Amino acid sequence: MPSTATTTATTTAPTMAERALRLLDQYLICDVECNGIAVQLDPGDRRWYDTRPMLDRREHSPEWVDMAELAIAWGLQRGVLRPHAQQPHLVRCEPVPLP
Repeated sequence: MPSTATTTATTTAPTMAERALRLLDQYLICDVECNGIAVQLDPGDRRWYDTRPMLDRREHSPEWVDMAELAIAWGLQRGVLRPHAQQPHLVRCEPVPLP
């Protein structure tokens, strides 16, 4: 019979991983909303964010830009960010589902 400590560690590990992923997703949305430029394409439409300022090597250090590139790629892969069909530098933040 497994010990209580082993059982607890095993059952909480997925929960911690899920929390970490959710936290990363929420951080990414915050990063894009704070550092991207909000763009309203159509009245009544949800806001898009221009990510080009986040990736401008004239304005940010190489480390900043590398981290922003990784974060945007993460968001696109996870479905937290959705790119515009004709203007891929524009992204829309998708809600992060909470448990």
